[in-house]
This record gives sequence, structure tokens and C-alpha cells, in this order.
Amino acid sequence: MPYIKFVSLSAAAAVATLIPMHADASDLRNLFQRTSSSVVIIECTGPRGTFSGSGFVLRSDGRSTEVMTADHVVLGAQHVDIILDNNLKRRYPATIMSSERVKDVALLRIGVGHRRPLTLADLKTTKVGQSVAVIGYPVVSRDFFLLGGDKAQPTMHAGNISAIRMNGALIQFDAATDHGDSGGPLLDVSSGRVLGIVRGSAWLDDLGEPLPGSALATSSATVQAFLRHSGSTGDAALQRYEEADSIEPGSWDSKFGHAIDKLLMVLLWIMLAGSIVIAILVAQLYASWRIVAKAGYSGWWRFFALLPILNLIVLYIVALSKWPLERKVERLRESAHQVGLSKHETLNPAELQYTSSRTTHRGLQPEAHLLD
Repeated sequence: MPYIKFVSLSAAAAVATLIPMHADASDLRNLFQRTSSSVVIIECTGPRGTFSGSGFVLRSDGRSTEVMTADHVVLGAQHVDIILDNNLKRRYPATIMSSERVKDVALLRIGVGHRRPLTLADLKTTKVGQSVAVIGYPVVSRDFFLLGGDKAQPTMHAGNISAIRMNGALIQFDAATDHGDSGGPLLDVSSGRVLGIVRGSAWLDDLGEPLPGSALATSSATVQAFLRHSGSTGDAALQRYEEADSIEPGSWDSKFGHAIDKLLMVLLWIMLAGSIVIAILVAQLYASWRIVAKAGYSGWWRFFALLPILNLIVLYIVALSKWPLERKVERLRESAHQVGLSKHETLNPAELQYTSSRTTHRGLQPEAHLLD
């Protein structure tokens, strides 16, 4: 009796089915232009060799980028690289920040920033029959690159939502998928938001091929639940994503927000450095003013001591010249000496004789005592 099994697209090829396209061609072109640069190649190496899938940018700043993909894409990988800009030579080692096998979701991070993120859609607005598209890097694209030097470019397939399964955990759609599309985004054609992560297809064993319209994607609601409940890493990623999601694409904030943030940060550092410099300068000027004031210099010298650069010249002069205070002390000493001499000279002879006799008498006392 035939039965159905689910096979991931990174492990087996899915056969495209001929489904009429309901989305307008211009809408699809615009969607591809807006979102394809945010889809990346994920290449893994492990015990089962080299295998690859797709992913998309969830969040990016000036230093790092977080990428969402399917867990089965990186399952068993000992080393993971993320390839950007359709260039197999532009690969960056990735860290698996968090993953969950049941939900088939994984969060990766690379140390390069300034990538354009995609926005997760609200499952409440997702309806059966909605026009969708899958963008990914199938293995055939890589084969063309290796064989004929063709650019490893992403491919796009369009279709519709066939059903919403498992209480909103999965989205079934009929867009054609290729081997290597796993982990890539299932996009809403009209808004460009991510409805889910491409997961796999249902296969009928007796036919040996996927059932028409049986492709599945992990829904955006499941992705958000994963980010919310996968620990501190997922919580932080969800918070960063929600902050980025609050900015509408194409708005003034989305175009200039990061530049303004950087400018404000630079201005903040300049203000901090300027405050420190001003504080040091004020302390130096005050010290110079106090030194000049204590040295006894006039008001003009003190004024010059408060002026930058001139205060250094003033300090140099103060260090090498005789201070007014020193000259004043010398004058006071000279005056005191002269006063002492003049007083001594005005004594009368009787006072001089009395003083001399007292001195002599006191001076002889020790000798008289010794003679006794």
C-alpha cells in the first residue's frame, strides 16, 4: 500500500510541477530585485561530505549578520560557511547560535555586517491561495558555476499557498522547488515578507517523486516562537529583529537611520573627549593662575596665565626669572637690617657702657665660678 513520506530538499531533488502562475510578472521581477541579495548560500562539511542549502538575512548591523535557515541544512555539519553576493569565493565561517530539530529552524551568525535583512510576515494575514515565491540556491546553479563558469545566481519559483497545516506551524505551497532550496525564504509576492522557511516536500514511494503541490515551509509564526523560546540567544535575536522590523522598508529611517546612529555615536565620543580635554585645560589654567598669583605677579600676568599657549610662555618666564615676591622679601630684609643698624647707632654712651658691662659681667660669670 503506498504511503507518504517527507524528504528535505537538501537531501533529495524535487521535481517541478506545472502550476499556473497567478502573480503578475512585474511583481515577481520587483520581488526578486528587492529580496534576492538577502538570500545566501550555506555550505557545510561533515562526515557525510559537503552539502549545501539556502538561508536568508534576518538581521544585520555594522559588525555581524544573523541568518535563518532550516536545521536539517546544518545538521551534522562540522564546519559551516555562508556565501554572499552570488560569489563562491566570498565565504565567511558561520557560528550556529541556536537550532531546533523538531521545528527545523536554525540561527547562524557571521562576522560581517551591512547586509539587507528580510522581514517576517504575520501568519494571521496569511491566506490560502496567496501568491508566493521561493528564492534559493539550488545545486544546479552551483553545477553551472563549476562546469561553465556561470555565476552562482539564485533562482525563483512562483506559486500559491495550498494549505496552512498543523495549526499554523507549516505552510503547504505549490511553487516548484529544487535541490538546495531548503532553508531559503518562502516570500509573499505582494509585500516581500517571509512567510516561512522552505523545509521539504512530501514524496510518494510508489511514484518516486514528490506529490504535486506538496512542498512545505516552516511558518513565520514557528520561526518567531523558536526565537522567543530558544534561550537568551534566540530572545536577543528576536528583540533585535523586532526593533529592525519596526522600521518600514524604504522609509527615511531605513535609509538614513544607521548613518544617523553612527553619526550620533561619533558626536557622543567627540563630546566626551572634548569634555575631558576642557577639564584638563581648565585645571591647568587654574594651576598656572595660582602659581603666577603666589609668585607676586601683577594682574596682567595672571590674565595671560589664563590664556592657552600664552600660559606656557608665562610659566617659562616665571621659572627662569626672579619672582616679584622674592624681590619684595629681599627688600624687607634689607629694610629690617638697616633699621637694626640705625637703632644701634643712636644709643647714647651711657647705654653703650651699661650694655657692655652687662655683657662682660655675664661673660665672666662662668670663669669666676670655675676659679672657685
